[in-house]
Amino acid sequence: MKLLTKAISRNDLLDLEILLNEKGIATHLQGEHLTSVSPINPGVGLFVLLKNQYADAVALTNDPEHIVELALSEEEIEKLVHLTKTDSLVVMSQFAGYAVALIFVILGLAALILSQYL
Repeated sequence: MKLLTKAISRNDLLDLEILLNEKGIATHLQGEHLTSVSPINPGVGLFVLLKNQYADAVALTNDPEHIVELALSEEEIEKLVHLTKTDSLVVMSQFAGYAVALIFVILGLAALILSQYL
């Protein structure tokens, strides 16, 4: 997955996303559900899911008539997008699990240190 462009809102990228998908390039919008732009939330990113489609995506941003060399069918794009979302959920779940475990380790160490002084 490679970042193609960023914008303040999903609406700013909607036409490009539609064009890329119609031409057979699988995309993903990251941050589309966030409500405001801030240093923590820099906006919405439009990503090309397959690295070997990135050059075609760039070419399409400059020339909407560009012919994509490795175009996917609508069905292939849907499957790839579904797999990407599933993988993202697994990664987020693992991260949350590690974060909780780290918090317990830190709390345990803090309790151990405090018990030495009390």
